[in-house]
Amino acid sequence: TFFKGKRERFQKEIGNIKDDVCEERVTEDVFSKKDVEALLEYFSEQLKTAVKNEHEHVVNVSGAVLTQFYASAQSQHVQLESDVSVAEDQKKLAAVEAVGSLPAGSLQDASGGQQ
Repeated sequence: TFFKGKRERFQKEIGNIKDDVCEERVTEDVFSKKDVEALLEYFSEQLKTAVKNEHEHVVNVSGAVLTQFYASAQSQHVQLESDVSVAEDQKKLAAVEAVGSLPAGSLQDASGGQQ
């Protein structure tokens, strides 16, 4: 699926960051405590940047999809309402997470028959 591919791409990106850090910074066989701390700090900053960028991208993609749904509904004269508190409902979040492992067409099963 689209999101599975996105997740796999991001996981590969994280692996590439690790490889780049090793190539750029791991040049000695023995490191001092100060060297290791600097290496970990650099790695941490690289990861924070990657996670921040990915998070912003996911938020933007989600916003674009929701905008499309709302626009489509509005063009059909359907008024949609939403409750953003559902974003904190752990049961609903678990159901959404389960969708990723279901065969195509099984969305209704994951939501307990509700959409």
